[in-house]
Amino acid sequence: MRCRSLLPVTLLALCACAGPVDSVVHFHRALVFRDGKTALGLLSEATRAELARRAAAAREASAGVIAADPAEMIVQGDLSIYPDPGPTGAQAASAKLVSEQQERAEVEVSIGEERHRVLLVRETGGWRLELPLAPPAR
Repeated sequence: MRCRSLLPVTLLALCACAGPVDSVVHFHRALVFRDGKTALGLLSEATRAELARRAAAAREASAGVIAADPAEMIVQGDLSIYPDPGPTGAQAASAKLVSEQQERAEVEVSIGEERHRVLLVRETGGWRLELPLAPPAR
């Protein structure tokens, strides 16, 4: 159990000095292991802020019945711009760098037949995924 609790810290430490492809691979692994805390830490500030806003809206709309948490929303929600890791999370992902500039990068993620491009920004010493979250359904 102790090793599992160190996983988020270890992954974030690795991402701080890793490239954009590494950040995407670590994000995928966090989704596979349903580790919302680690996945949340790999997202850009703007993406985290939007998830926090949505979590608060869900709590408010349910009068507190739903204890929505941004980390839980990541592992249980629909990230349609990111390929589904599969029902058991067993599908392997491959990622390749499409472009990299000083503060932005783009990585193509392939899981099975699905391919998506993910944008990343350099923040707090590492590459963070910037997910273009669709407006919430009304």
